[in-house]
Parts: sequence; C-alpha cells; structure tokens
Amino acid sequence: GAPAAPGSGLRGTVSRGYAGLLGGLNIISAIFIFILMLLISADVVGRYAFGKPLQGTFEIAESLLVFVVFLGFAYTQHHKANIRVEMVVGWLPRRLRPLLDCLAHTLGFALFALVTWETFRFFLSSWAIREASAGIVHVPLYPARLAVPVGSFFLAFQFALDSVADLRRFVRGR
Repeated sequence: GAPAAPGSGLRGTVSRGYAGLLGGLNIISAIFIFILMLLISADVVGRYAFGKPLQGTFEIAESLLVFVVFLGFAYTQHHKANIRVEMVVGWLPRRLRPLLDCLAHTLGFALFALVTWETFRFFLSSWAIREASAGIVHVPLYPARLAVPVGSFFLAFQFALDSVADLRRFVRGR
C-alpha cells in the first residue's frame, strides 16, 4: 500500500491535539493580557479623570500576570520563539549542536519538572486554606497558584519532547 501521509494516523492526531492544547493555553494567556489592559486602563481613567481608582486593581493584576506568563511558556518553546544566545554554539561543529541542544533541553526539563512539583504542592496548601490577597479586595490566590504548575508542567513536557528530537537529530547526523 501507499505510505501514510506525514502527520496522519495516531501520532499526527496526538501531535495536532497537543499543539492545539498549547494554542488554547496561549489564547487564555492573551485573553488575560486583554483583561489586564482593560483593568489598568479603567484604573488610570478612574484615578486621574474622576479621582476614584478601581479598588483591587493591584491585587487582580498581580494574579493575572501569573496566568499571562506561565500559560504562554510552553507554546513559545513549542514554536522555538524563545530568545536564544548562540555565541558558543556557533563555534561548535554542526554535528555537535543537537547534542548541546539536547543537554540544554534536558536541563530545562529537570528544572521545570521540579518547579511543577514544588509549585503544585504550594497550590494544594493555598487551595486548602482558600488563600486570598490581603487588602481592601480579597482576591483568591489559589487559581494563580495553579497556573504556575500547569504552565511549568507543559513547559517541562515540551523540553522533554525537544530533548528527544535533539537526540534523534544527533543520531541521524543532522
């Protein structure tokens, strides 16, 4: 029979589903950026035009920033859009570059797997006591505390995938 088209079958479906999941997390991050922009704009207008700032803007913005940062990490790594400094890599033979990438991605995986574990434990504590910010407006903190391990998990997973791909490139000599 004819060979399967690239990206078809179960592997292609899982790959597209995973990319869609990361895209969804990135869209949520973008929505929070938009909400943050509206919130801060309303606070500035309220403060300077009417002398009445929005109560709780700082506390809400603090929590929204956590979602913005952590939910977009894995998407950015998946699309190789992180800033990369290649001063040393450029001096290495092309054959060794995937091995150095593999090492970097493996270290990234180890670091963010640890971040995932520790921040998930922190989230559980926050959830148990229904932690909220101190101030005039009590903003629940546990949703933002969950965004950190969720985003870190997907970033660690992406680093693991990248590490395997780098190792394959090294073995194949590309």
